Amino acid sequence: MSVQGRLVTFRLPQYGPSPVNRGGRGEAAPHGKSRTLAHAFPEQGAREGSPASAPKAELVRSALSTLIVAAYRLPRVKGICLKVIGRLEGGDFYSATLREILKQNYGVEAGAYSYGEGLIPGAFPAGVTIGRYVSIAPGVRIFLRNHPMERLSLHPFFYNRRLGFLREDSIATGRLEIGHDAWLGERAIITPGCAKIGIGAVVGAGAVVTRDVPDFAIVAGNPARLLRYRFDEKTRQLVLASRWWEHPVEEVAKHLPEMLRPLGDKPWLHPLLARAAA
Repeated sequence: MSVQGRLVTFRLPQYGPSPVNRGGRGEAAPHGKSRTLAHAFPEQGAREGSPASAPKAELVRSALSTLIVAAYRLPRVKGICLKVIGRLEGGDFYSATLREILKQNYGVEAGAYSYGEGLIPGAFPAGVTIGRYVSIAPGVRIFLRNHPMERLSLHPFFYNRRLGFLREDSIATGRLEIGHDAWLGERAIITPGCAKIGIGAVVGAGAVVTRDVPDFAIVAGNPARLLRYRFDEKTRQLVLASRWWEHPVEEVAKHLPEMLRPLGDKPWLHPLLARAAA
């Protein structure tokens, strides 16, 4: 798909048995399914072991989940752990254990059905929250703090406590919230100036995002600029009010014919929007 010739195609993975083929960062296998956020998305929860309620089939947690989460802390078996949960739990879209590993070890939270670069352990920094149904292309990079350009030195020795010279970081690390059903194109870069990518937003391939992206906005370029909105204002408000992304995919798929058509000029006729329009 392209938008005004400015967005590069986003490659969706084919459905396959294994989403992981290597250790370390756990990179997604080309044939595999590409890969809880109470503070940002309070409705999100895993199928098992989550404080928030969720439809039964949203996330899969295998009987080995607790053991795998514990074993993942051993460097030599990280890759094995990722392969096992990929096969047992259906990959990025559905794995509850993968999401637990991301949260416990990397400080990243991801909602149900989201997949891609953000679901690779270690790819995103701590402080990133990914909503539900989010599509993240390969090579997306997120930065949550800058070097101190106004100081004598730019070196991390003088702002990062982990390098041994400081007791506390002298530059705060930010946070990033990626809204439900957003799409981040290949090799997009999100800088510390952006704290939120809105619901249903599109970030073009190679874009350098320096500020917040509104809901349903399409941005591209360096620095990223607003090209247009996906829908008019009335439709945007209707979609937000519907909160359709809270439904499990099985429920959404009951309306597959409507999901395959453009909303058009009568969006209230869509079954998932009808209640909000009433």
